[in-house]
Amino acid sequence: MLGLLGTVTGMIEVFDIMAITGTGNARLMASGIARATLPTMTGLVISITGLFAITFLERFINN
Repeated sequence: MLGLLGTVTGMIEVFDIMAITGTGNARLMASGIARATLPTMTGLVISITGLFAITFLERFINN
């Protein structure tokens, strides 16, 4: 959920910049894209780590 929230807020920032400037200025949009990418990556890292932890615990319990 953290990743989804970060993606949405970052994309809103990108669209706001595009609406204000009226162009697709890459430098101005970069901060919004970074804001969208970092929480998404954080959410993926947390969920993948949790997936490995659950798999380890299931194997431990089954053995």
